[in-house]
Amino acid sequence: MMFEWNDSLRIGIAEVDAQHRAFIELVNGLAFRLSRESCNEWALYGETMAGLEEYVAMHFSAEERLMSQAHYPGQAAHQARHQFFRERMEALKTKGISEGRLPLDDIRDFLLSWVIDHVMTEDKTMGEYLLEHLKGKGQG
Repeated sequence: MMFEWNDSLRIGIAEVDAQHRAFIELVNGLAFRLSRESCNEWALYGETMAGLEEYVAMHFSAEERLMSQAHYPGQAAHQARHQFFRERMEALKTKGISEGRLPLDDIRDFLLSWVIDHVMTEDKTMGEYLLEHLKGKGQG
């Protein structure tokens, strides 16, 4: 199942919007590559999960830097949600290894719910605050 970027996912901060779009493309690429029967799923899974983890670490760091610069009052709660994401992805990876199967449905479902629940609510709230902060600083 592919998830398409659309304007409802924009939060109004160009850097973050570009990262969200790239994240969705990364997830879609994973789903496409794993849907091909000829691929070595475990090798691809490990390679792609590592790439996903690396990308998410960079993205969360960028969001947290912006929140810190703007003195975002919801930063601690937002960072806690980021930590939840990291822990859930690690649990899914561990589950796959211990069960000897790729938890692709679980990963897809989690990533889809993350985009809907986190990006469309928490990141939008953060984006509104950041836009006001930038506007107040004469940057928006």
